[in-house]
Order: sequence, then C-alpha cells, then structure tokens
Amino acid sequence: MYSIWFYLFFWGLAIVIALPILIISIVWLILRNVSATKNLTPTLFDIQILIENIKSESDFRLSIQTFLKYARKAPPGGSELQQWLSIIEKLNASKYLETQTLIAFGKELEEANASIKQSITHIINTSLKERRKK
Repeated sequence: MYSIWFYLFFWGLAIVIALPILIISIVWLILRNVSATKNLTPTLFDIQILIENIKSESDFRLSIQTFLKYARKAPPGGSELQQWLSIIEKLNASKYLETQTLIAFGKELEEANASIKQSITHIINTSLKERRKK
C-alpha cells in the first residue's frame, strides 16, 4: 500500500509527540500526589492514638503541641465534641503534666472555647482533685 518510509515517518512522529506528553503527565501525577499528602492535618482520632502511645515526656510534649495546633477549637457538638473532651481528660491524666501546666492548658482551652467553658473547667477541676488525692 504505502512505502515503509511512510510508516516509519508517522510512527516516529507519534513517538516524538506522545513521549513528552506521557512523561509530563507521569511527572505531574507524581508531584500532585506528593503535594496532596503534605497538607494533611491530623484528625481527632490521630491525636487520640498519639496520646495513647505516650512513652516519654518528649512524646507528651509533642502530643500537647499537636493538640493545641490542630484541635484547640472544639468541634461542633455530637460525638466529635465528646471525643475532644475525652482527649482533654487523657491529657490531664498524664503523669507528665505538671499542675501549673495543667492550669495554663485549661485556661488556654477555655479562652479558645467560650461556649463550652463549663465542661472544660469541670474536666480540669476533676483532674486537679485526683492529683491532690495522690
């Protein structure tokens, strides 16, 4: 039908045009996935797991900083609010938290969450009472 040069020319042209497009597409997909994973913020569940796995004072400080950075404001009502309050209880029950730090932590959370100030105060006061018993 056609000469061999015709087929070689069009196959070569297709490879020259398609190959850069394929390479650019693959690089773009890889870079898009890398940038999407960098911006992940930890959820309350992630913070709760972090708190449950505290083994040293540095782990505790990291978990406090993570909590204050990503979950300072209480989520709107429901089960997420209860989970948030239970995380505060677990942090307060830690042996690495000093009394003065506990009070400062409570005040910081109360200022950030005026609508549930009473719940936070109750949790902090309960923790302080338990510390005094020990």
